[in-house]
Amino acid sequence: MKTIFIQTHRGNVPVRYHHFAVRNQRWKLVHPTGFGRLAPRDDVPCELYKMAVDPREEKNLAVQYPGVVAQLKDAYDIRFDDVSTTRPDNYDPPRIVVGTDCER
Repeated sequence: MKTIFIQTHRGNVPVRYHHFAVRNQRWKLVHPTGFGRLAPRDDVPCELYKMAVDPREEKNLAVQYPGVVAQLKDAYDIRFDDVSTTRPDNYDPPRIVVGTDCER
């Protein structure tokens, strides 16, 4: 089953568990800790939605399915560790060179 990872952040590097989502065909795990914030809010729980029956994400099932929450968080941790530690300069901003021969 394909899994999609999304994380938005401000600052130089992402912060683990800050404003992320993990999605597969059945489930979506969201931790909405504040888009645009440098640090996550501590008082925001994870939300879990069963996509086939709740595509509008209206019924949070995180309490009823803690095993699914743990499984998706584990998948997120693996991806976060991979992106954070195995790619040199992964968070460096792209270099913009002004005044090169390519501009002409």
